Amino acid sequence: MVPKVKLNALVAQQTTFQHQLLYILLQFKMEAEDESRIEKFLEDYKRMKPTRFTYTNIKRITNGFSESLGEGAHGVVFKGMLS
Repeated sequence: MVPKVKLNALVAQQTTFQHQLLYILLQFKMEAEDESRIEKFLEDYKRMKPTRFTYTNIKRITNGFSESLGEGAHGVVFKGMLS
């Protein structure tokens, strides 16, 4: 018969091992789900690329930078109309 102390130590060791294994498996699962969600997001918004304007177009859109709306962290903001 195994002494009680050894039996308790064995049970504690086995339980700890099982918890660590479960934690690792859950981490892998969550990481895979995150990656899947990111891929789906990128696929859904693939067609919504930002529009790039030339300086000439921006000058026309803002009516020659005639009406300033204020100043932001990266510079002056001008009113513009897109058609």
